[in-house]
Amino acid sequence: MSSNTICPQCKQAFDIKNNKGTRPFCSVRCQSIDLSQWLSAEYVISRPLFDPTLGIAESIEPMSDRSR
Repeated sequence: MSSNTICPQCKQAFDIKNNKGTRPFCSVRCQSIDLSQWLSAEYVISRPLFDPTLGIAESIEPMSDRSR
């Protein structure tokens, strides 16, 4: 039985059982493209993150809001 899924990068269907090392991507190429997009800030976290386990209402601000 195949378990087809769609690669989030190239949108091609592939059998995820045959790509255990590159999940959720279909190939190392798509995995590398995604990593490159994160590292070049093409993807960003658009709102502050809140972690309720911090106790006090501390939030983690996105990179663009931090003073450098």
